[in-house]
Amino acid sequence: MDRFHITKVIHVDALRAASRREELNQARIAENKTAIELNVESTEKIFNSLKGNKLTILKAENKLTEKQKEKLVLLN
Repeated sequence: MDRFHITKVIHVDALRAASRREELNQARIAENKTAIELNVESTEKIFNSLKGNKLTILKAENKLTEKQKEKLVLLN
């Protein structure tokens, strides 16, 4: 292979890489738009309210303490 063909191969590979980066960038932008549409803030608030309450949610209702029952009512 001569210098011209090596440069051509490198150039083609660089174009493919740039194209792939642009494709990934467009996917990232679309993902961000979707997250904004889903109102991420309200979802984050829900997840934060569930933190520390896993046992209360998973425990059988007849085995909950009064305090856990109150937490469960507040989560609903």
